[in-house]
Amino acid sequence: MKTKLIPLSLVPRALRLHLSLAPCALSLYFCLFALCLNVGCTKDNLPEGLEWSIPDNPSSLPIMNDKVALVYELMVKNSSIDTYTFESVSVKDGSVALLELAGTGLTSIISVYHSSLKTLGAGETAFLYLWVEVSPDLILPESLTQTVQFTRTSDGKVYLQSMKIVVDKKSPVVLSLPLDARRYAVAGAPSNNSYHRRTVNYLDNKFWTSDRYAMDFIGLDDGNRYRQGRQDVNTDYYGYQDIVHSTTAGVVVSVIDTIAENTPPKVPDIDPSALYRSGGNQVVVKVSEGVFVYYAHLVKAGSVLKAGDKVEIGQPIGRLGNSGNCDAPQLHLQVMDGPDPLRSHGIPWVFDKFTLHGNITGFDHADGLIKVTYLNIQKKISGKCIYGDAVVGFD
Repeated sequence: MKTKLIPLSLVPRALRLHLSLAPCALSLYFCLFALCLNVGCTKDNLPEGLEWSIPDNPSSLPIMNDKVALVYELMVKNSSIDTYTFESVSVKDGSVALLELAGTGLTSIISVYHSSLKTLGAGETAFLYLWVEVSPDLILPESLTQTVQFTRTSDGKVYLQSMKIVVDKKSPVVLSLPLDARRYAVAGAPSNNSYHRRTVNYLDNKFWTSDRYAMDFIGLDDGNRYRQGRQDVNTDYYGYQDIVHSTTAGVVVSVIDTIAENTPPKVPDIDPSALYRSGGNQVVVKVSEGVFVYYAHLVKAGSVLKAGDKVEIGQPIGRLGNSGNCDAPQLHLQVMDGPDPLRSHGIPWVFDKFTLHGNITGFDHADGLIKVTYLNIQKKISGKCIYGDAVVGFD
């Protein structure tokens, strides 16, 4: 799912909107307590003009490395005339350090609109993408204490800003298999450097992170090729027209089934006034209050569903296609807290079961080949989220 903003492509994968911030239109209304703990500072003289906000509290995401990830974003808006540089960030559970980043590690989690990565200029907004892993045998924290150290460019003064982050104790949503015709490459799967992870929509004066835990499924043959023959023919891609199954029981809330398919590897222009078309042909299913599953980039006229229809686990809901803002046949799957794929936040979800065949290390575009590091044995995994780009099966 994506919009026509700043694209990030992965072949064969859809262009994704990257972070797109409009400083003049920002409306960040959030301020927890802040303390300056440095020599020469008091608790009352943190610099004015900085606003700190978290759009969505973290909740647990069990991942394949036998850890639980707590995932959230920190937004910092600079309404002052000064420039600031981020120096470090730490996240603790009480006195126990869970995450400590500085230098290149810190740089890798920051995006600043129209600026270098670590420097926050006047009128700019930064996003810090936090991914905190904890051992599953530990009690999940009730809250996290986050501390950001930053300096003011004009005089080198050092500040510490601290905030308490409440951890949402909701269990992740459990999904059944969406595809079963073959094995699939999973691109943009949850990790802290996934292109889905770094997708932020700015709409209606708010930031939305609906893609936070999204992933794209690309069909493969037994030799890990995603296509045979010509690059510009949809039917030469192995996953094209594969049946997409409902991963849950629920009620259909919206269906789009009339958008023409793309000629790969071209990506169509999306009219900013019709951003809903970025997902192409799509189905949204309501599972329960605050839980919606989104299936995107389906073939045209491939679904018989309509809003209000009830679906069961495993029921066909469409076919894998190449519509909307993407460059090759794929299924985009995400779980979100609202019915609008653009105006919602992604929520954690896991598969009831899948088989891990290997981790993706690259793409050979000329041969349509995905490069994979194989496991010695096929690893059967239950109740966890696919972590990073991988080749999986749903047998």
